[in-house]
Amino acid sequence: MDVNQQHCLNCQTTLQGTYCHQCGQKDVNRLSFLDLWYAFQQFVISWEAPFARTFWSLSVAPAETARRYIQGQRVRFAHPVSYAFWMMTLMVLLASFKGVSITNFSAQTDTPASVNFVREISHVVDNVLAYLTFLVSWLAALANRLLFWRYHQRVIEYFYAQLYWAGHITILTILLLLFNLYSRTTFMTVFAVSIPYYVVALARFHQTGSALGRYLRAFAAVLLNFVFSAVVIGLGFAVYAYVVRSSAIFNS
Repeated sequence: MDVNQQHCLNCQTTLQGTYCHQCGQKDVNRLSFLDLWYAFQQFVISWEAPFARTFWSLSVAPAETARRYIQGQRVRFAHPVSYAFWMMTLMVLLASFKGVSITNFSAQTDTPASVNFVREISHVVDNVLAYLTFLVSWLAALANRLLFWRYHQRVIEYFYAQLYWAGHITILTILLLLFNLYSRTTFMTVFAVSIPYYVVALARFHQTGSALGRYLRAFAAVLLNFVFSAVVIGLGFAVYAYVVRSSAIFNS
């Protein structure tokens, strides 16, 4: 690789400085381990990196973080889809490494067939947990739009905000898995903590109107999301159970 570059190696435009004025790429040298360390430091562990900055910001000001991203600060923060996806992926990978099922908790059932069925359902849920998070976030966005219709936010804007919050609350499960503390009790604790987190974030996401009114609407929106999610996911499980049982009868 020529260290005295005259043209951008990305778009072949004649260079007029350190950065290409056409595509923005910096003039580059041959890859080295120093580049690897620089990339890791800049994009992962540095607090100036979008992902790390987003993580810290969601920890101290979840409502403001989502609002600032939606209002246009797109470079400063990680994309909500990317943030939620990687947080969910980290949780699933850690659970797999620890040999723990996120949703399977020794259900008290009467027959071995029921036990096996519950385990099968749990296995399916574990495999599609990331997709369920996106589905539930979309349902939450619909609930938020219905309860906060006067604020004229778009459903997609609520969806992005929900992805931020859903992805970030996953850190509690990650920590429990990391320290071998994940169980039915701690799962319910995370669930209980997530409710006020969502309510406060959603209420503060909106800056106008009565504070009490915003908190009441936010609480109602969370409850409505639970109803939406229970209906949609319940129907999905019912269809899956019907297909599985019909297949078992047919094969027998």
